[in-house]
Formats: sequence, C-alpha cells, structure tokens
Amino acid sequence: MIDRQTIDRILAAVPIEDLVGDYVRLTKRGSNYIGLCPFHSEKTPSFNVSPSRGIYKCFGCGKGGNAVSFLMEIEQLNFIDAIKRLAKRAGIQIEEREETEAERQQRTEHESLMLLLEWAENYYQKSLTDSTEGKVAGLGYLTERGVTAETIAKFGLGYSPAGGHAMSQAALQAGYSASFLQRVGLVTERNGELYDRFRERVMFPIRSVSGRPIGFGGRALRTDGKLAKYINSPEGEIYHKSETLFGLSLAKRAIAQQDRCFLVEGYLDVIQLHQRGLENVVASSGTSLTTEQTRLIGRFTKNVVLLYDGDSAGIKAAERGADLLLAEGINVSIVLLPEGQDPDDFAKAHTLAEIQDFVEDNRKDFIHFKAANRLKAGKGDPAQLAKLAQDVVKSIALIPDGITRALYIQEAARQFSLSEELLTAEVSKQRGQKPLIARPKNPDTPSAEAPTDAAAEGEAGSPEVEPKAKNPFYVQERELASMLLRYGTENIQIAEDDGSGVQSVRLADYMAAEFAVDGITFTDPLLRRLYDGYQQQLAEGAPDPQQALLSGLDPELTSLCIDLTTDRYTLSKRWFQGGKVVDLSHDDLSLNAQQVVLTFKWDILSQELASKREELKNPELTSQEVDERMHQIQDLSQVLCRLSELTKRI
Repeated sequence: MIDRQTIDRILAAVPIEDLVGDYVRLTKRGSNYIGLCPFHSEKTPSFNVSPSRGIYKCFGCGKGGNAVSFLMEIEQLNFIDAIKRLAKRAGIQIEEREETEAERQQRTEHESLMLLLEWAENYYQKSLTDSTEGKVAGLGYLTERGVTAETIAKFGLGYSPAGGHAMSQAALQAGYSASFLQRVGLVTERNGELYDRFRERVMFPIRSVSGRPIGFGGRALRTDGKLAKYINSPEGEIYHKSETLFGLSLAKRAIAQQDRCFLVEGYLDVIQLHQRGLENVVASSGTSLTTEQTRLIGRFTKNVVLLYDGDSAGIKAAERGADLLLAEGINVSIVLLPEGQDPDDFAKAHTLAEIQDFVEDNRKDFIHFKAANRLKAGKGDPAQLAKLAQDVVKSIALIPDGITRALYIQEAARQFSLSEELLTAEVSKQRGQKPLIARPKNPDTPSAEAPTDAAAEGEAGSPEVEPKAKNPFYVQERELASMLLRYGTENIQIAEDDGSGVQSVRLADYMAAEFAVDGITFTDPLLRRLYDGYQQQLAEGAPDPQQALLSGLDPELTSLCIDLTTDRYTLSKRWFQGGKVVDLSHDDLSLNAQQVVLTFKWDILSQELASKREELKNPELTSQEVDERMHQIQDLSQVLCRLSELTKRI
C-alpha cells in the first residue's frame, strides 16, 4: 500500500489542468479552466477545472474530484493503479509495503485484462522484430509500404505468427489464463482447443486515449479470397469499437494545440501522415463513424477536416460521417484527394509542406460542398433539384447552433435560388419544430412558436439538489456540511451562556459540541460519513481536513466534498435578499454558523418531541412507559426553550 504522505506529494506534483488537458481541450476562464465534459455528452462547456484547489467539477452531470478520481473515472482504474500512473507521470518513486492476500484479491480484474493486452502488444512487437517469420513477412510488408523503424516503434506495430497456437501458448506459459485470453478477444475456442484469433497478420495496437492497448487490428498478408483483409478485436469488456479512434493518444495534443482534427479511414492513412509530420490525425478504426467517436473528437476540438479518397465511395463515406459531426456542433470541412489516391499514397508522395498547401487550397466547407455537389447532380431538373435540396436541408437541420443554421440557410437559398423563408420552414420541420410565424413584439422574449436552441436540444443544465423525499433534514444537512468544509478550521465568536463575554472557537468544534450536548448528528448516511470523517481528520491533527477528504481514498466522499464546495458562478460578496442588500463578507460567519446549527437542532428535536407525543396516544403503553415518555417530552421541551432563547440572543 502507499502511505498518505506519498499520495499528497504525488497530487502536489501533478497539475490537474495538465492531466485533464490530455483528455479535454481546456480554455482558461479567470483563474480556472472550462471545457466539454468527458463523462457525458454536451454542447456547451460545463466542465470546470480549478488549479488552485486541484479539483474538477462538471455542472452538467455532477461528477467531480481530484487528479486521482479523474484518472480512475476516465481510464477505469482502481485507486492504487491511478496513483501509480500519476507517480510515473511526476517522476516520483513509490515505496510500497507488500500487499496482503486479501488486498491482492481486491485488485480489479479490469487491470488484469489490461496487463494481458500490454503483454500481447509486446509479444507481437517482438514477433515482428525478433523472429525470422516476422522479419520476412511483417517487416517486409511495412518496409514496402514505406513505414520507418521509428514509426513502427511509435505506433507499436507488430506481427502475429502463422501458427494457430503460438501466441496463446506463450501467454499461458507467461501465467495468463485461457479465460482472460478469451475475454479480451485474443483467442477463440473450438472443440475445447484455443486458437489464436490473429494469424499471419501485421498487428496495429488500438489504444485508449491515455495510450494503453485495448484491442488490435490485424492486416492479412496472404492473398486468399476467403480471408478478410482486416479484422479487429471483438467487442468486449475492454474494447468498444464505436468509442475508439485509432491514433488519438498520439494525436490529442496536436489536435488541441492546432484546434483542428483530420479524420481519415485507415490505420496506414494515420501512420503515413504522422510520419510526414501531420500529427493531428485519427481514423475511425475501419468502421463507419459513430456518435460516440464524434463526441470523443469534440472533447479536443470543434473543427474537423475529412480527408478521404476522391472517388464516389470516399464521398459517400465522408457524407455519412459529416452529418454525425454536424449534429455534435462540430464545424466540418472536406478535402478530396486526387482520384485513385488515398491519404496513405498521398502522404508518401508529398512533403509536409506540400500536404498542408494542398489542404488549404482544396478544403471546402462541407455544407457548401454538399450543396454544390447536389446542384451538379441535378443538372437543371427541377424535380431532381428539389429532392437534392431536401438532402442539404437535412444536414443543415442537424446543426445545433441557431445562428450557424441561419447562415447556412442563407447560403443554400442563394445556391438553389430558393427563398430563405422556405428553407427555414423546411429546417424547422426537420428539427420537429413549428416554423416561426411572426417575430415577437419584445425581441428579448422567445416566441412560443420558435423554441430556443436550449429547449430544442434538451441541453443538460446544472443538476438541482433534490431533497430526499424521506428525509426532511437533507437540505439543512447539506448546508451544514458545506459550511463545515469551507470554514471548519476558522474561528467564530460565541457568546458566553451567562452573557459575560465571548469566546473564540473553531467552527468545527462548535458544531461538534452543540451536536454532542443533545446527542444528535446527521441523519443522511453519506453526509454523516463526511461529518465523521472531517472530525476524525481534525482530531488526528490534519491541518486541512477538506484536502484529506479530497484525496480520492473514498471516491464517494471526494465527489460529495467537491459538490458541496464548488459554485457554478462566482457571486459578489453583496447580494439582494428580500429587497435589502446583504453583506456576505467573512464577518457574518459567526452569526450564520450559529443560526444554521441551532435551527437544525431545533428542527431535529421538534420532530423528536412530536414523535414522543404521538407515542403517548398508544393505549397499549404501560404506566412505566408513559412516565418515560412524559419525562422525555419534558426534557425536550426544556431544550427547545433553551434553543429559543439562544436564537433570540444571536
């Protein structure tokens, strides 16, 4: 296990904005950063990163945490493996005590499967470079395709031997189970015997955003008509083809820096363009582009260039993908290569400067390209043109931003010689909206016939805190917990009971004393865990209990802490309440703390008093039980009178 001091040192050494920036394109806003949340689909950034506090918080889906919890969530790691990954990133050596057998059993199977895939990647690489078969067949093919040794190493390319059992036998000898080999899709089973899924193929590791192998693509080297040219790992626990982009782990920084992503179709397209120096390029892993893949691109940029073959098949593939990108609010342009050339061929025949010049000279906005292409196909036939114009309208209707849609409608109307009003109505019909009949009298008031984009898109806003139906104290307890986390170590001024003066005490100590004297605590289990954890950290001498709770050791508490201490908007210290300006400066902390604590106690004890009075109505109570209830009611009444007096004095 890893000690607390080491964890704190690792967290201090890894700026959270740098870590998150590897997965999300961040934009600086004041002292914080914002971006599109990597954990849910959104078109307006609601994901915030605070470097000063070392935390992130999404106001759309509610997820939050520190660097550890971010890595655990996005890479599906356990706590220990996330800490190790951060330590490696920071160059910090970790000293661990030996795990117990029970702790070893707790390590997730997910990480074991990931380690098996890493072993397989290494096996295929060695097979390519160290075996005679690999050198002749695999390395010979890659050399013929113009792939250099440096690029082979960069992408981790490998070779799967021709025999049907070579890899599986090596894996079993290395200690990996047959069950795990099947679960990650490296083998198939026939008649109780394991067979390697990939045989006599050049291997392309498919990696996660962070660069870990999650699957493989294999290119056949035999020209057998019955043999599939390319096969991929099957869908499984680790590999999800629709959520993966080939080359993204190597391209993400260049994409974010240049605010542009080139999208191609094949593995070698990506590899050759990288080799030429064009690194902001990814491929859809040999499958049609999916919504999940477009959202993945959208985390890093809102500008995509489709770089496809110039033949009809290439154009069709580009159009299928473009509509999905448009629906995610991504600006799409297209570059068609000379007929007969794919990006692989083009990259080998040109320098980086020539490729860049060609792109700038031939890049066309996708909607404009599609409209011009349809006009050409219509050849002046009105019926045909009407049908083709509808096709363009369908693409425009997918665009979520209203202003962008309006601009495209203007351009399409000009190209097809149609009225803007007509195309606007058609777009509204496609989007399932009623067309705009008349402009509202007040320009600031949305028309009933024209719903706003936010309403049309169903954009998620900040999740509201809903009081738990069975717990009337939930909202109060959240307020108390938030105050404890924010100000627990600060001193407040409390009046002496006899009115002789005031005493200075920590807010956390005041809260603990008030709760203890009447034997009450939080009623919500998670909030009670947070309260107890905070007080325990304080008792153990932690200088900042909140930071200890944010460590990620308890992900549920980490998320709750961030939720309670992060505001979506930064408010002025002065705000309006009941028509009066109220000063929310630090001087009010003593007053507010006492009001919140005493009100909570009053409500808790009032409910208990009502409950005792209700119990007295039970005719089956013995006389002794009635006396007990009467004494309890008397005691509670006296406590409530005391609380009433204290409240008046504040």
